[in-house]
Amino acid sequence: MRKHLLLASVAALWSGVAMAQPNSATIDDTGTNNTGTITQSGGTGNDATLDQDGTTNGGFITQVGGSDNDALVTQDGGPNTANVTQTTSTDSTATLTQDGVTNNASITQTNATTSTALIDQVGTSNIASISQTLATSDTDSITQDGVANVANLSHVSDSLDTITVTQVGDNNEANVSQDPGSNNTAILTQTGNNNNQGPTVAFTFDNGQSWLPGFAPGINQTGSFEFASVTQNGDFNNEWVQQSGSMNNATVFQGGYANAYVLQNGNDVSPNIANINQTGGSLTMSQDAGIYQGAGVLASLPVGDNTASILQSNALGTGSELADIAQESDLNNATITQTNAGLGNSLSASIYQSVGTLNTASISQTATGAGVAFNALITQAGSGNHSVISQH
Repeated sequence: MRKHLLLASVAALWSGVAMAQPNSATIDDTGTNNTGTITQSGGTGNDATLDQDGTTNGGFITQVGGSDNDALVTQDGGPNTANVTQTTSTDSTATLTQDGVTNNASITQTNATTSTALIDQVGTSNIASISQTLATSDTDSITQDGVANVANLSHVSDSLDTITVTQVGDNNEANVSQDPGSNNTAILTQTGNNNNQGPTVAFTFDNGQSWLPGFAPGINQTGSFEFASVTQNGDFNNEWVQQSGSMNNATVFQGGYANAYVLQNGNDVSPNIANINQTGGSLTMSQDAGIYQGAGVLASLPVGDNTASILQSNALGTGSELADIAQESDLNNATITQTNAGLGNSLSASIYQSVGTLNTASISQTATGAGVAFNALITQAGSGNHSVISQH
């Protein structure tokens, strides 16, 4: 077992003036049970590189202060552990690359501005985590190719940040949290089956109604002008997007048999927008989609003007399509469109708009196959509301 500790501290005196100079540090390990540590403090344009080939290795880089810092950890094998910590830095980049089984990679950035965090993992049962606090205009990306991998991203008190998660394979899980923040973007793409099969979590709405989607939120955003985009291709996938605040937008696309739920709690300056698009395959399982848009605990006055849309289509399958939308207050718009070319299945849709005025609800159900059952329900309370149900 070998241990490396490299400490680079920048302070050079030139022409009578103290000037910060860039540091460069490199560690290259081959074998088992190696630990490599690089610590850099201050300066501009520091560079730290740690390369490990083997199993049960640990690679750790810490950079404090400065700007234009670059940290890179590359590990081949597993199980290995890698961590990069960057504090009070600007225009810095942290990159972790792992190839193997049961690896753990994490990046922590605090007080970072226009910085980048990247994790790339290939293999099985790997865990990738990125945590950012008090960051602005940062970019995070996790890419995982394999089976049973987990991606965790947490942003606290951030703004103008972009999060991207890409997972290819089966039984993967992605968890994104941006709380609180503003003008942030989260993009999740999963290709494979049985993704986001998380623990069961119940949620209670402000009106006392309880909701049990069956799994934990995949994306959780609190603030205003937040954007969440989810794309899942495969069967038996789940996604739950939860947004609290105003002017938020959530879009979910699922190609295959899947479940999707969007929960948006607004405040005095809503509206929010939610869209779910599900395209089924040829299996017998059902598609389930739900959108809830409410006033939320932040609202002191009734709010509304939300838009919710669910589109479900099944070209070949015999499974059912289930869609539900619930909205509170005024000036809301809800649309459910279901089409089915299969045989002997059912289309079920419901829209509930609580006490309010000038709400609009529309359900359209179309089936070209034989033996398809239609079920549609619109419930509105208030005045000046409009509702349409079309079945053919």
